[in-house]
Amino acid sequence: MKVRTCEECGRLLGEGVSELCPQCYDSLDADFDRIRSFLDQNPGLSCNEIAEALDIKVRRVLRLLRSGRLEGLKVTGLSCARCQQPIAAGVLCPACADTVRRELSSLDSPLRIHHTPGWGAGAWGR
Repeated sequence: MKVRTCEECGRLLGEGVSELCPQCYDSLDADFDRIRSFLDQNPGLSCNEIAEALDIKVRRVLRLLRSGRLEGLKVTGLSCARCQQPIAAGVLCPACADTVRRELSSLDSPLRIHHTPGWGAGAWGR
């Protein structure tokens, strides 16, 4: 079993759960509600302005933006991880997302298994 820790507080996490412990996830949900309400009243602010006004860590605001949970709300200061163009949410701008999708699909080919004589079922006992 691989041991992982919460990215926020360092608590141990079980296998197959999110990158946050339940307490930090609940806290992030509460921050999301506060940010959403704040942006309804104050659209177009940067991540830093939101974090400062609400006394929330910038990385938490960025986590919510990158996850797409704040999509549709006007926030400035987020850029594409590939080309650095401004984006509203997520990690990649639409153009880079299309490019990456095409590059990945061109790599998608049927798996070819090459059989080597002497290897396979029963070969280990020889």
